[in-house]
Amino acid sequence: MTATLSLPTRAELVAQRQNLERQVAATRARLGAIAPERSAARRAGDAAAVLRLEVEQEDLQAAIDAFASELAGLVEPERLAGQRELAERLRRALAEARAFRRDRTWPAVEAALDALAVAAGQDHRAVQAVAEGEATLSPLTDKMEARRQFLRRESYGAHVETAGRVLGEWLGADPAIPVDVALMQRVTGPAGDLARRLWARFSK
Repeated sequence: MTATLSLPTRAELVAQRQNLERQVAATRARLGAIAPERSAARRAGDAAAVLRLEVEQEDLQAAIDAFASELAGLVEPERLAGQRELAERLRRALAEARAFRRDRTWPAVEAALDALAVAAGQDHRAVQAVAEGEATLSPLTDKMEARRQFLRRESYGAHVETAGRVLGEWLGADPAIPVDVALMQRVTGPAGDLARRLWARFSK
């Protein structure tokens, strides 16, 4: 069975880097203290102490060089770990956004469309009854034509068709091209009133 390679997290790498930086600072501090100690030992004629401090100085400098090499080696892994974790956060955010749309917003749109279809069907039957009455009372001898004329005026089918068109356009609009609300405000008549009414609700 192949073991899964576990890459270090950015937090782990940052902690490692900070620990190395603390060690570098402590080593530099000790290195800075050696010169006056060595000078004092030389003035005191303590050759053994001078030699010991010189060896320690060499060791400390070698340790600083090693720490510097380790720190340099952490730069790229820390950057890559940050990129991996950012990508993972973005993937999670995308998954949440997809789930929210799948489970909440699009089902609400479908429910609204179902409700619209029911309401439109009820209104269709009502307007047909009104059209029948209007045709009966119309002076036109062609009662079918009288019904057609009434339905063209009063069915509001174009109203619903316009609503579907503008909502569909907004739903699939290019995000780089904002809706021209200023132009919408200048449109007059029923079409403009409908667009503004729908936009007030769509943009909430």
